[in-house]
Amino acid sequence: MKRCVFLSIAMLISIGTFAGENPIASRLLPVPVSVQEGNGSFLVDGKTSVHVLSADEGANRVGKFLAEKLKTTGYSIPVIKTSAKGTNSISLALIQNA
Repeated sequence: MKRCVFLSIAMLISIGTFAGENPIASRLLPVPVSVQEGNGSFLVDGKTSVHVLSADEGANRVGKFLAEKLKTTGYSIPVIKTSAKGTNSISLALIQNA
């Protein structure tokens, strides 16, 4: 029992340490290579879409994964393969050799 409590505390400390470095990146799955935090907010609604800015099938799978997770908002989020960013969209790009 003591070992279980110790491991739980150790995990919480390590999560808190990682979150201190980049609190947004620590909450995203899959973990992005970089995160650019700006001002303002983004509202997910019935017009939101995920734009995959890559022909790579792996990037498309990530877009579908994200759209599936966003179903918890109550909206069905379409995934669109495109070369252009859209309005009210989440854009995903695959950068080779990052």
